[in-house]
Amino acid sequence: MPFIDDLQTLRERAGLTRAELARVADVDRATISKIERHSQSRADICNKLINALNERYYNKNGSSLDPIKAITEISKFGSQPKKASSGEMLS
Repeated sequence: MPFIDDLQTLRERAGLTRAELARVADVDRATISKIERHSQSRADICNKLINALNERYYNKNGSSLDPIKAITEISKFGSQPKKASSGEMLS
């Protein structure tokens, strides 16, 4: 399962609420909350979030987020990844 371990920190650093990031990334606000808690994740959603953060904040400040570095397969919070095909919803 893909993770963005520091999504909340990255979002807050960009000055965005969950609702604002959800609107920019075109995802549901509850999805962001679930990803921040590591209870749900999909690679395509993680990419949308990284792209939205870059568009709204990081690109403008000269420090773009690298999706390859930001999206990891093993959470630093100890969750064990589950195997899934691309695009499959995991919980």
